[in-house]
Amino acid sequence: MAQVAGFYYYNAEIRFGFQKAIEWCSIIFVENKEIMKTIFLSLILAIVFGTLLQAEAKPKQQFKLLVNRQKVISGSQITVKFISVIEDARCPEGTNCIQAGNARIKVTVSKRGGESKTFEMNTNLGPKGDTFEGYAINLVNLTPTPRDNIRINRNGYTATFTVSRLTR
Repeated sequence: MAQVAGFYYYNAEIRFGFQKAIEWCSIIFVENKEIMKTIFLSLILAIVFGTLLQAEAKPKQQFKLLVNRQKVISGSQITVKFISVIEDARCPEGTNCIQAGNARIKVTVSKRGGESKTFEMNTNLGPKGDTFEGYAINLVNLTPTPRDNIRINRNGYTATFTVSRLTR
């Protein structure tokens, strides 16, 4: 019976604490409407500006390039060029591997009449892409997939990319 009484006593303390908290909130928010307005407007502004300032990608453009080929991104002055396959250590089709492996390629992105940037992209390891002049460029796929005992010509690869405009 003592435990039950202690339990009821504890619940009474909690109820008393909640009542004090409600009284405190009513004093601050109801009786001081200016404070309430300021807090409310601050929260609204934080939400609005937080969503406006987030980087958002416009719909992605997907395209394929052969080695040593380039493409001008529609609606921009950006050109993506697939330079070469640096290494292809992916697991060959028809074999069992411990890991999937990775292929690494070299890409140059440039702006018409301006600067350019050369970087590496990977199929399975990072980085799979990069950014340049407000655009996100990512490697989606590299074909053909290696096959056991078949050598792939270095110029026979096709890379699939996505490019999307980043806006603020």
